[in-house]
Amino acid sequence: MHSFKQKILIAVVVTFGFGVSTLLYAAYTVPSDLACLFLKSATLDKLPDGALVDPGISDAERATFPELQWQAKARIEKIFGAPRVLPIVVFFKDSKIFWPLKINSYGSAGSAINHHCVFMGPQGLNVDVVAHELMHQELQERVGSWRMFTEVPVWFNEGIAMQVDFRPQYSLAPEAANPGDIGKVRTLKSVRQFNQGNDAQLTQHYAFAKAEVAQWLSQVGQRDLYPRLERIRAGEPFHTVVERKQPSGMAPQ
Repeated sequence: MHSFKQKILIAVVVTFGFGVSTLLYAAYTVPSDLACLFLKSATLDKLPDGALVDPGISDAERATFPELQWQAKARIEKIFGAPRVLPIVVFFKDSKIFWPLKINSYGSAGSAINHHCVFMGPQGLNVDVVAHELMHQELQERVGSWRMFTEVPVWFNEGIAMQVDFRPQYSLAPEAANPGDIGKVRTLKSVRQFNQGNDAQLTQHYAFAKAEVAQWLSQVGQRDLYPRLERIRAGEPFHTVVERKQPSGMAPQ
C-alpha cells in the first residue's frame, strides 16, 4: 500500500508527464497557438503600428508592412464589412526564432488567453495571405474561442478565409467540378481531415471549401456573415446557421 508521500510523488509525476505530453501535442498540432502564448519570449522588434518583426528583416521590407495590412483589412471590409479584431501581427524571416515550434512559412493564425496573433512568413508577404489569416481571426473573434473549437468545422473556417484570398490556384473554373463533389468538403471537419493528402489534394480541399462557402454566401448574402457568426456565439448550432441549400434539381446529400 502506498504511503501518503508516495501517492503525492506519483501524482506529481503523472501530472508532469501529462503536462509535457499535452505541450508536445500542442506544439505539433497548433504551434501558432503556443507561439502566440509565449510571444514575449521571442526576440522581435516592434514597429510604430504595433506589429512585431524579425530582427533579420530589412528596413526596406519593414516599410511595406503597414500598407500590406491596410490593403488586407480594406479587402475584408469591402466583402464582409469592417473587421473588428486587432491581432498582434508578426512578420518573420526565419522560423527558427520560434524554435522548437514550426511556424508555417506562408502564414498562420494563433490565439492565446486574451489576444490573437497572425504570423506572416517570407512566402506569405502578399495581400492574399495576409487577408486570409486576418479573416481567420475575425471569424474566431466573432464566434468566440470556445464556440469556434466546439462548433465551427475546419472546412468552413478555411472557406471563409478563402473568400478574401484571390490566389488563382484555389479558384475553380465553373466546369471544374459538380456541386455534389464540392459539397463533400463538408465532411472535412477537423484539421487532420482537411490537411490529409498530397499537395494536389490539399489545393483541392481549399478550392472546394472556397466554392462551397461562396455558394452558401450567394444565398444568404456576404453582409449577413457577421450576424450569423454572432448567432453561433450566442449558442445556435452551426448546422442551423450555415444550412446548405441544394441547387434546384439536386437531391439532398
